[in-house]
Amino acid sequence: MGAPTQEGVTMANVPEAPEDPLYRLMREYRQDTNEKKIDLGIGAYRDEHGKPWVLPVVKKAEALLQTPEFNHEYLPIRGLEKFLAAAQRLMLGNDSPAIHENRIFSQSEFDVEYYPYYSVEAQTIDIKAMIRCLREAPRKSLVVLQGCAHNPTGLDPSKEEWRQIADVMAEKGHFPFFDNAYQGFASGDLTQDSWACRYFIGRGFECCIAQSFAKNLGMYGERVGAFHYICSPSPDASHIADRISSQLAILQRAHISNPPAYGAHVASRVLNDPDLFAQWQHELGIMSGRLTKPNTPFPIPEMPLTIHHLGRSQSERIVWLAEELGIKYDFVFHKRDPIFSPQSVKDLHPSGTAPVIEDDNSPFTKNKVVLAESGAIIDYIIAAYGEGRLARTPKDGEEYIHFLEWYHWANASLQPTLFRVLMTRRLTNDPEAVHVKMSNAKLECALSMIEARLGETGAYLVGNDVTAADIMAICTLTTMRGFCPIEFDEQKHKNILAYLKRVGERSAYQKAMKICEGEDFVPILGAKAEQFEFPY
Repeated sequence: MGAPTQEGVTMANVPEAPEDPLYRLMREYRQDTNEKKIDLGIGAYRDEHGKPWVLPVVKKAEALLQTPEFNHEYLPIRGLEKFLAAAQRLMLGNDSPAIHENRIFSQSEFDVEYYPYYSVEAQTIDIKAMIRCLREAPRKSLVVLQGCAHNPTGLDPSKEEWRQIADVMAEKGHFPFFDNAYQGFASGDLTQDSWACRYFIGRGFECCIAQSFAKNLGMYGERVGAFHYICSPSPDASHIADRISSQLAILQRAHISNPPAYGAHVASRVLNDPDLFAQWQHELGIMSGRLTKPNTPFPIPEMPLTIHHLGRSQSERIVWLAEELGIKYDFVFHKRDPIFSPQSVKDLHPSGTAPVIEDDNSPFTKNKVVLAESGAIIDYIIAAYGEGRLARTPKDGEEYIHFLEWYHWANASLQPTLFRVLMTRRLTNDPEAVHVKMSNAKLECALSMIEARLGETGAYLVGNDVTAADIMAICTLTTMRGFCPIEFDEQKHKNILAYLKRVGERSAYQKAMKICEGEDFVPILGAKAEQFEFPY
């Protein structure tokens, strides 16, 4: 039997599609090794470290959605009604006649011409050339206008210039189509940034507005937006809007079937909750301020975060973390009584141990957060206020694997081993005792592991930069040795000793130790360690 032949449909001759120019540029940017390169590609807000900034208000809204009632059901074809209504109010104002008269529905091909906008010579808007072009355009042209924070120039017409634009458009019967992707970025004020749209509607223009929340909510991948068509005032405007809405619903059904739900739910929560809306306005002010003054440092978050520290304990990790991240906090010191936790610590959390944090303004819940356990607290602070700094994620590749291992290693392996040595020493001083030999062997194994790892990196546990893995490990290698004095060998543990010296030179660590233990305390950063004396 011969080989089968295929005479039917084949895709063998399908040509390769051209790569999107913008995404090709971004790929080339990532591959470029020049340390002075600057990303002017896809418009996404970054902090002063070049990291994405997830707005705390978005985190809080996402957390508030996680209730048993929340689901991922299909939305109506028009979209999430409460989101659309809130988006209309934000764009047009609560008192807009277009809303109250129900003249809005939310939700081809053209010959395209470009009007002049920016004068390179004058480095400003060429309003005369723009007006001249609009006056010469065919009557009833559709004109795309950016409502605020013009991309890419960053220059917006003044109110008087907007009036001139509206005059010529009314004269020629042009149709305004507002692209509103950056509301809040131009001035930091949502109402002020919607002035142009509201002015045109107030003059009776029939127009449409494409409103995006990708930028001002930082939800770039969720495709959150609304399309508004505002009918001109007339007795039949409400019915016209309904008919147009029905036609666009058919188009939406044909093109995307059903609008994305998750981002709409998050945005709706922010827009409809007065507290979240106020927080969003504040955070927009932060972003707008840094965009208009690019050398402005990223603001240190103002937050009612309280760190409770038990003297000479692993809660020093949390203070060091906060200092490395540059976040503000209240500090409460609890003195041991005489060795164990005092009642003041036991009253904070059922565990009766430190560290403990209290957060009255969590981005994840409206309830006060009281959290114990070093690892849990570090994860929480990095997620809530650290913008992911000092951690590693899957996108970091191999570093993420190393981070996972060494971040958990300190409390899962090193610290239990150290306390095992402490307990066996209290039972006997006989070096030949079986349990003493076993605990010493475990300790040497742990120290050999970290010695080898530091030899590989030459700096910190994950690589060249300090991470939360180091913050977890250092306390056990330093302060905890005051409870169980172990000495490091100058040769066998040279990488560990160099590591301790490196950490000890960090200003954030130095400040944290002074805050935790006072000016006179000397951290155990050398080969030798002396037993702490209690009370102290």
